[in-house]
Amino acid sequence: MLTLSLCLQLVDLCLASIDPPLYAHLLASNLTAEIYAFPSILTFCAATPPLREVLELWDFLLAWGPGLNVLCVVAQLGAMREALLSEKSCVRTVLSFTASVDSSARSKVNRCLLLWMSELTLYRTLTGR
Repeated sequence: MLTLSLCLQLVDLCLASIDPPLYAHLLASNLTAEIYAFPSILTFCAATPPLREVLELWDFLLAWGPGLNVLCVVAQLGAMREALLSEKSCVRTVLSFTASVDSSARSKVNRCLLLWMSELTLYRTLTGR
């Protein structure tokens, strides 16, 4: 369970880095990744419908690295961003996390890769590599 706990902390860190306003809004509602991302991290997004696309998402995760599961969860939050920020208390919306607006496997993969590429670019810029 230590690895699961670390992955959930990583979701929080990635979200804080990628989208600070959304992270702050979730924290204001006392929502951390331990509350809303647990099923997705634990099951490699199998808890996120539609289930018929889980194999396609798993192909991506196994080909590119299972660590990208964290970015898939952050990408899904990004897809829900407007709905989350429009509510004063976003508890109900974030707890329906598994039924996001755009939950197709391809869109998750695309958003995840975009996040990964932007983080890689930022890392290279900061480190000069």
